[in-house]
Order: sequence, then C-alpha cells, then structure tokens
Amino acid sequence: MIACPCALGLATPLTLWLSLERAAESGAILRSTSALERLSKIQRIFFDKTGTLTQLPMKVREIFVDQINEHEFLRITGSVENDSEHPLAKAIVEHAKAKQVEFIKPTSFKALPALGVVGQLPITNYQLPIFIGSARLMSAEGLRMSTDISQQAEAWKEAGHIVVYAGWDGQVTGIFGLGEKIREEAKGVIQQLQSRGLELGVLTGDEASAGVRWQKALGIPVSAALSPDEKMKRLIENSAMVGDGINDGPALAAATIGLAMNHGTDVARSAADIVLVRNDLRVIPWLVDLSRESMKRVKQNLGWAVIYNLIGVGLAMAGLLQPVFSAFAMVASSIFVTTNAMKMNKFPLLDEKISEQ
Repeated sequence: MIACPCALGLATPLTLWLSLERAAESGAILRSTSALERLSKIQRIFFDKTGTLTQLPMKVREIFVDQINEHEFLRITGSVENDSEHPLAKAIVEHAKAKQVEFIKPTSFKALPALGVVGQLPITNYQLPIFIGSARLMSAEGLRMSTDISQQAEAWKEAGHIVVYAGWDGQVTGIFGLGEKIREEAKGVIQQLQSRGLELGVLTGDEASAGVRWQKALGIPVSAALSPDEKMKRLIENSAMVGDGINDGPALAAATIGLAMNHGTDVARSAADIVLVRNDLRVIPWLVDLSRESMKRVKQNLGWAVIYNLIGVGLAMAGLLQPVFSAFAMVASSIFVTTNAMKMNKFPLLDEKISEQ
C-alpha cells in the first residue's frame, strides 16, 4: 500500500505535456516531448542569417544589366525565380510584378542549395540554361563577367547590399542589389541568450566580405560562404540551429535541436524539431527558460518519487507503518508530484514576459 508507482508514472509526462501546451500558447510547436529535454541541454546556438536574423521581405534596391534591357532581364529572371521559395527569389519576383512584368512558365527548374537556381524558358532566344544566384554559381558554370558588372557588384557589396547574379549563354547578363536589415529584436535576443551562458554564431552562405560586415553588426562570430554540408559540419554536440531555408535543412536535421521559422520552406519546417509559429525571435530565449524549468521539475518529481518509495517500502517491510498511514502516504505522494507538475501552468507566457520588460 505504501508503494507509489503512480508518482513515477506522473513525474515526467505530466510536466512535459503541460510545458508543450505552454509553448504552443506562446507560438512554438514542439514535435515531441524529447525536444524539451534536448533543448535544456544545449550549450550553443547557431543562426542562419537571411530571413532569420534579418527582416523579411527583402527589397530589390538596384539593377544593373549588360547588353539587355532591364524589362527583358526582369521577365527572364522573374519567370525562373517564380518557382523558388528563397527570400531573395521572392524579392526579385515581387519587384518584377511591381514593374508589371508578365512571367513565362519555365520548362525546367532546379534549386541549387547555397548557390542559386537554374531553369529553362520556352522562348526561342533563351532555351539555354539560365543561372541565377551567387558569384560562385557563375564561376562554377563558366559564365564570363564583364568588368562593368564586376565593379558594380563590388560597389554594392561595400554599400551593404546582397548581390544576385544572373546569366546564360556563357556570360553574366545582369545583377540585382538587394537590401536587408537586422530584425528589431535580434540584438536583444542575442544578449538574452548570452546572459544564459550560451555560445552563439551565424552560419550563412553569404560571401566572406558580407560575413565580416554582419559580424561587426551583430557582435557574434559569423561563418560565411558555407554550403549546406559545411553548415552541418559546423554543428557539434549540444548545438541548436535556427533557420528557414532549403539550405538550412541538413543543419536543422543534424543539430541536437532544430528550430525553423514559420515562414520558412517546407524542407526547413520538416527537418526541424520546433516550428516557431510566432514571427518573433524573442520566443527562443523564452523556450530555453521553459525547457530548463520543465526539466528541473521533472528531476524534482523523479527525485521525490524514488526517495519516497525507497524509504516508504523499507519502513513497510520492517513493519513500522500502519496500513491506514501507508494508504494516506501513497495518495499524498501522487498529489505532491501532480501539484509540482501543475506549477508549469504558472510559467509566464511570452507576452507576459515581454510586458514585464
């Protein structure tokens, strides 16, 4: 009668399920209760940059073309990028739409992770593969770049723009200069996470020069010019990854815990353990606090249940307990762990935390 297996059975699941409910109310969907345990153990967090630490939507600020008029350039690149989910592609498509450009359905399209895209259009002059993406993609495909385009690209990089190249038929035909800005809450979130003893870093496919600039702006280490596989290799034990793009999929899956932004691609959301439904980075330090509090209560309940059963059963075997007291103690033990677990319902929601600040 003194033995209380209920206390052991209630100690962990009740606490974890209440924590999952609390997380959902604050805008984070966890795929499993084990995600809470893994999140509580992380020692470092890596972020993707574009669309994660920077604000969407991005905007096309500049266009420079060589031997083609701008409208035709937008028609070709917008038609190919219309099939892409990447934030840079969406910015180009929205700019083309604003210029009232009519798109053509590509006959083929392929995303090249960390490089760009390639597609073909059913029009006589441009049935060759059309490549849109980074300078590395242009170089890998052997596309020649004129001095004018190269100089303009470098000038835009110095001004803080992201440069997207487009070319076909052996040469780079034009470039886009896109602007992005750091999320308003990003620096505050970085400080909050550092105050919790976590190491932070950024893993991005941006060029090295852009990485140096972002490192100065964010105040944390930035590793640039990384492919999806290289991002994955940077993750070590007890690391979390926060991202939103196709390029982040392998890293999100390989990390101890992966967190995907809700506006991210299907690949990113499928690979992640946690989907941040709320478009606010402040949910991340809040989740870290929730996971640590949750695991603290799990350990308290398990510790109590084990100690109670060891002592209680020992006393009962020695004949030192009356049956009535034994029955009462068993019920009291279950009530104790249940009450302790129910305290997770009082854990402040994210909005309550924000209002306190």
